[in-house]
Amino acid sequence: MHRLIALLCLAATTALAQIGTSTMTGRVTDSTGATVPNCTVVIVQKGTNFTFTAKSNQEGIYRAPSLQPGQYRVTFESQGFKPSPWTQPCVSAKCPSRLK
Repeated sequence: MHRLIALLCLAATTALAQIGTSTMTGRVTDSTGATVPNCTVVIVQKGTNFTFTAKSNQEGIYRAPSLQPGQYRVTFESQGFKPSPWTQPCVSAKCPSRLK
């Protein structure tokens, strides 16, 4: 089974009413660096169990807007790949993160 690798970028949204949410975005690739389109990205906030599900596009890019600050568990799932969980992301302007 192949392993998914995802680059994760967290970008704080500072627009409009300063509602204090952030956007999680990244690119899903395999171990060779090839992008993984149509990958399911499940994002769960640890404190509340709020769940957001996104899909990567043809370039492997996914986006999860309007996430509340906090600790998240992110799982990447795609046919032919072993699910790849990540439990360290922190959504905040002060917690930039990248998954390798």
